[in-house]
Amino acid sequence: GLAYLLQEWYIKRNRKMRASHPRDLLDQILDISSYLAVPPTMSRDMIDRAAKAYFVDI
Repeated sequence: GLAYLLQEWYIKRNRKMRASHPRDLLDQILDISSYLAVPPTMSRDMIDRAAKAYFVDI
């Protein structure tokens, strides 16, 4: 899961890593998993859901 996250959401998008990202992305995964009533995992689907919710263009 980590390699996928780094490749797809940082390297491909030329995004800089911030110290708060790991905590915030894991919080997103926990919240999404709770809402969907599924176990939290670092699957590609869950990573994509969390990252799409977290990395928004303003």
